[in-house]
Amino acid sequence: MIYFTSDNHYGSDINALKYRYRPFESPEEADEKMVELWNATITNDDEVYHLGDFAISDEAVVKFLGKLNYSKIYLIVGNHDYKRGEKILSSNFDGVYYDPTRFHIPSGYNTYDEGDQLWLCHYPLQQHDELYTVTAHIHNLWQIAKRKVNVGVDAWHFKPVELQTILDGRHSENVGHWDANVYPDADISWQWEVSNKIQRDISGGEPTMAILEYMDTFSDAIYDTNY
Repeated sequence: MIYFTSDNHYGSDINALKYRYRPFESPEEADEKMVELWNATITNDDEVYHLGDFAISDEAVVKFLGKLNYSKIYLIVGNHDYKRGEKILSSNFDGVYYDPTRFHIPSGYNTYDEGDQLWLCHYPLQQHDELYTVTAHIHNLWQIAKRKVNVGVDAWHFKPVELQTILDGRHSENVGHWDANVYPDADISWQWEVSNKIQRDISGGEPTMAILEYMDTFSDAIYDTNY
């Protein structure tokens, strides 16, 4: 199986708890729990794509890779990984990508005929114009946004995310299972489009369409401001 994750910051100091609101008593407890959850999820037969900020020191890279299950592990370099020595990264990861990269989905996964490629990047602003984007860097708790998913550990109960889960999420957006309330930062015209993909019964008070109609009454300028 194939998994995605990011932003563990293994070997971190107290600031990892203070500024990222992680529910642990100490950095050591956070590291220990993330290792435990990783190994409860991933076996030594699984591949992992880590989308950046694996560890905060060269020593921590070696130490924590030695504690984790995986068959192969690939790194999309994040802002903290740039501080690591290139030799440390190249000698400990099976592949290191310094730029966003295309990921080709292997056969055997259900792609729903929605494309056999994903876009992997550390920063959300590196989102691809066409490919569904798997991203990182964000330590708050949103998992999905318009045409992308955040695989940071903070948003997934400190566990890696399986590839099929990401493909299922892409499909849910494409067919309209999720409505505009899931994407509050998307432009109104796109929210209207995605919310109309399936028929919604508003007789019971479901508010999605009423909210969008109300927003649409403000001004045509709302479409020009990426509300």
